[in-house]
Amino acid sequence: MGTTFDPRSHEATVHNLHNVRGNAADDARLAGRRILGITQPAVILKLRTLRCDENVLNKAELLVEHGDYTEEDHERERPKPSAKTLEEVETEEE
Repeated sequence: MGTTFDPRSHEATVHNLHNVRGNAADDARLAGRRILGITQPAVILKLRTLRCDENVLNKAELLVEHGDYTEEDHERERPKPSAKTLEEVETEEE
């Protein structure tokens, strides 16, 4: 699993909030979008046998960027902290 979502991954799926519900067209809509967070980690069973079997017991559940709203948009629209000190704000109020 990398830093962007790949719908062909056998180890990850998108969170239910993305309303994909197993629809391949919706998965393709989110392909290549940046992963913002992991809401549920993957559980992978690796057996050390001659064939080195690997079974995905539970896929990771991911939150990814969607639509035109990106992480940069979120940071840009976020309120900036005030440069004034608490004392300056209190004296202005009086």
